Amino acid sequence: MMHPRRKKKTPYYAPIITIFENGKRGDGKVILFPLSISHLLDSAGRKLGLVEGAAAAYKDDGTLITDIDMILPRDVIYIASTYHPAFVPPKANDKEGKVIVPPNSEWVSLNVGGRIFSTTKSTLTKDPYSRLAKMVLTDTVGRSGSISGAIAAHISSEEGEPSFLARSFSSSSISSLASSTSSCMSSSSSTKPLYWLRDANGCYLLDRSPEYFAPILNYLRCGTLVMDDGLSEEGVLEEARFFEVAGVEEVLLRQISTRMHPDSFTRRDILSLLLTSSTISSLRSQGINLEGVDLSKLDLSHINFKMSNFIEADLSHCNLDSAMLQQANLKGANLTGASLRGANLGGANLEGANLHGANFEDRGMTLVANLSGANLMNANLEDANLAGANLRAANLKGANLENANLRGTNLAGANLEDTNLKGAILNMTNMRGANLQGIDYDLRTVTSR
Repeated sequence: MMHPRRKKKTPYYAPIITIFENGKRGDGKVILFPLSISHLLDSAGRKLGLVEGAAAAYKDDGTLITDIDMILPRDVIYIASTYHPAFVPPKANDKEGKVIVPPNSEWVSLNVGGRIFSTTKSTLTKDPYSRLAKMVLTDTVGRSGSISGAIAAHISSEEGEPSFLARSFSSSSISSLASSTSSCMSSSSSTKPLYWLRDANGCYLLDRSPEYFAPILNYLRCGTLVMDDGLSEEGVLEEARFFEVAGVEEVLLRQISTRMHPDSFTRRDILSLLLTSSTISSLRSQGINLEGVDLSKLDLSHINFKMSNFIEADLSHCNLDSAMLQQANLKGANLTGASLRGANLGGANLEGANLHGANFEDRGMTLVANLSGANLMNANLEDANLAGANLRAANLKGANLENANLRGTNLAGANLEDTNLKGAILNMTNMRGANLQGIDYDLRTVTSR
């Protein structure tokens, strides 16, 4: 009896595709043909080790894959991560005459209002608290696994020499910067700030003015602000404020103040104004330039000094009761022993100012000093009487408040990071929402008096 010949089984080969990380030609992986786009992204993200997750898939010509039917077995697919959703062409061969900067390069490109700027990560992190630095540092989180790791990666150079940031920051400072930077990423994993987006060539997309941005980038490169003739200082100032480059903002504010008020006043000029005015009149001295002028021991109460320049001026033991000093620049000014009852310093710049023993308290509770939104970074307020004053949302980072009287003071939302509060009186002080990181205090601070 003849048995029927058995048919030889044809081996079964499961359909597969090859995947690469967006912008790369190497380290490819092979996965089984996916059942859906979501299945593809999930499998590819895990296979390629994308910590931030996969966001999109592209054909080798840059076509976005929106349907699984667009893929054939043995196709080559490029997977884009959540942080770089736009297609980045893979690095080309030298014979093709193209040079594509790899994703981990020190060089980065910015597309600012349609104009391309190329620079280095070390340049963008020259001001570590600027928005540009945060953009670069937080964009590394996907590869490092944490913000602190991203910052640590950027402060170490490949040659083993300490970089700019490494020379400027200790490990505790890195943690502090990481804390402030993390706020840029906390809202949602799928909703990212505008300045993280990239165009089709991998450039950071920034919807800002390229003409006003150029001087800011050059400032970060060389430390000097150089502007072409005819370029609006106010325009560059707005860009500096958007990108949070404090050095440019400070230089421009001084230049604009000098342009608007070219003639500096002297002590004699102020004395002449005081002697020729009524004691009950309110002098209008808004926006005048008093930089470095000795005004010590003068009665300057009730005078309108809004937006005036008092940089490094001597105002020690002055009477500034009810003076209007909104947005005035008092950086480095000496206000030792000054009387500031009812003074309005809302939004004023008092960075590094000496207010040792200054008095802001009106015991009659009719004059309340206003310092809301004021910049008191690194100011000396030792033995100052700030009882009842309004310092809501003020910046007191690094300020010295030793033995200061803060009874009933409004410090809601204020930045008290690294302040010295030893011996300070904090009875009935409103510190709701204040940043208390790194404050220095002792037993006297927390004891009711």
